[in-house]
Amino acid sequence: KNRYNSFTYYFGFKFISQNNLKLSKIGEISIKLHRAIQGKIKTLTIKKNVDKWFAYFSCEVPDIEVINPSKEAVGIDVGLENFATLSNGETISNPHFLIKAEHRLKRLQRRLSRKVRGSANRRKARFRLVKQYLKISNQRTDFLHKLSRSLVLRYSTIAVEDLNINSMLKTHWLAKSIIDASWGTFINMLSYKAVTSGGQ
Repeated sequence: KNRYNSFTYYFGFKFISQNNLKLSKIGEISIKLHRAIQGKIKTLTIKKNVDKWFAYFSCEVPDIEVINPSKEAVGIDVGLENFATLSNGETISNPHFLIKAEHRLKRLQRRLSRKVRGSANRRKARFRLVKQYLKISNQRTDFLHKLSRSLVLRYSTIAVEDLNINSMLKTHWLAKSIIDASWGTFINMLSYKAVTSGGQ
């Protein structure tokens, strides 16, 4: 478990039951299947994320059924005070996950800096800090997935401004807020969800 953080199987794995997976060179492991697997499994990647292991299945699936969203169109202007403003006047507030967690992050970083290098207490302090960063990342991803999905179901055509995010990050007093907003990830989610649901 300390040799790799991730590895991929192209063959040499199979389901024994819904909650048990057999891996070549490792043996039988228990898994919690979050949703039914659709299509033909092509690869399996086992990946460690802080203190948990995940199994990612890459599947070949038939054509995705079009959801047929409404015929309405909308333009989206992303920002920092409000995460997004729609062309119909609707605003979506910015959750500021990183900024809200800054106080706790600073406290955990101070605790880590006081620990002796190589000690068990330092490993524990580092682990708590990494878990806090992971929590922020999960909160942000969940927010972006739910928002992009709701917009795709409401509108068939979505227009987003063409942003040069890398250039904007050079403005140091805005960089933290821009990274926290994750505009690029949001636009990517909108793109693939719109296409797979029959919109553009």
